[in-house]
Amino acid sequence: KLQLEVRAQGGMNGGAAAARIDAFSLSGTLRDQPLELQLKGALEGSQMRLDTLALAYGTARLGAAGTFGEKMDLDWTLSGPDLSELAAGAGGMVEGQGRIDGSLELPVVRGSLGARDLKSAQYSLAQLSLEADLALDRPSPSELELVLAGGRLGGVGLESLTLVGRGIRSDHTLQLAGDSSVGGVNLELEGDLQETSWLLRLTGGRLQYDELGAWVLEAPHAGRVSRERQQLERGCWASGEARRCLEGARGADSLSA
Repeated sequence: KLQLEVRAQGGMNGGAAAARIDAFSLSGTLRDQPLELQLKGALEGSQMRLDTLALAYGTARLGAAGTFGEKMDLDWTLSGPDLSELAAGAGGMVEGQGRIDGSLELPVVRGSLGARDLKSAQYSLAQLSLEADLALDRPSPSELELVLAGGRLGGVGLESLTLVGRGIRSDHTLQLAGDSSVGGVNLELEGDLQETSWLLRLTGGRLQYDELGAWVLEAPHAGRVSRERQQLERGCWASGEARRCLEGARGADSLSA
């Protein structure tokens, strides 16, 4: 059984919607776990101010405060020490915290997220770690690191998967390395994020399938990604005496390879 209480008022202010939420409270029990949501804030046009956002479900907690919209200034925290409380068959723990500021078009995202012993009926993951400090419009480098370890999805086991990124908008690198029960992957690329497209250059690559010989990128491989078109220029991979070359493009109404 859930109980809801709302105290709010709103209208138009200078042609823009405006509202104030003095209290929004939802409390009760859901799936035999206590649930409580507290929200207080205001809306002015496209800008939302959160004085309080506090969600508690079982032992899990989510909190946020600040503003979001055209201008961003929001802090958040997450804690879930026992995910088995949230859904049948689930398990593990998760915790994180972060901040989003800047603008909606050019946000600055900083945060960390960690999880252990995640599981559901379909998958399991022993470890997840995410560290991010991302900003598109500053001269100092952004950094991203994602680490997964000890996973399983169906009959495929994941030993490790690491994604590391560093750089500025016009000059950044990404490195992906992974090992699983069916093979491994190592990719390195350079990127340049422009106004309407992302220019990329795959500078290194190695793909290993089970007991077969590895496929290695012979030379840098360029591409371009935009909302309207994705293009991969010709690039060749070698494995022993075998050689395979790939290229392709996809547009709104066309596909070629």
